[in-house]
Amino acid sequence: MNTGALRDIGIRAAAGLALIAATALPLASQERRFQIAVAGGAHHHFAYGSDGDYVQGENDFPATPAHTASVFSLSLSYAFKPWLAVEYDGRFVGRSALTLSDPSDGDVLRCRSHRHFGFALALLLRLPAGRIRPYLAVGAGLDRIEAREETVETERGHVLSWPPPGDDALIAPLLQAGGGVEVFAGTAFGFRLDGRYILVLDDPAEVSSFSATAGLFLRL
Repeated sequence: MNTGALRDIGIRAAAGLALIAATALPLASQERRFQIAVAGGAHHHFAYGSDGDYVQGENDFPATPAHTASVFSLSLSYAFKPWLAVEYDGRFVGRSALTLSDPSDGDVLRCRSHRHFGFALALLLRLPAGRIRPYLAVGAGLDRIEAREETVETERGHVLSWPPPGDDALIAPLLQAGGGVEVFAGTAFGFRLDGRYILVLDDPAEVSSFSATAGLFLRL
């Protein structure tokens, strides 16, 4: 087969692909079943643990006070119906300052919380039409702590070394529920405000938090 014939085949193939794309584009723009959203905000951990969990030499600082860290979220959803979608939600939570107290002698430890990642599948119930569309979300997934060995010193000069926990202790199941609102600035993009209550079913203490984010979304 000569070069001219190959060129003709290539031109026809490109024209055929362009025709298919041109035909499919209006359908895709009408459906727009996929949506991607990026956002940032604050992640507030509620207090957990108690002085009653104190064990000398093993759990000297048993109560963790409430603290707030930054959070970045990325989500991808697929709409089965205009009012019903499934969403994959990923959240990265940063570190924040902590002040812990030893209930036996009042010693104080200042440190930082661990970073962690949350991944969940959620069902979304959306208002199907309008420029402003509230939604509800409920889902479940996994939370993974990013922990490594740390050496810290208390106010009384005690040096503590915390080895990283085993892989099984780094991952815990989570539940989430919440909602928000999407405000369209065009036919397929806009602004999103989102709030989720998240419960990590960890051992020995469950950890509850509230994540509030604001960002942008794009429907594809």
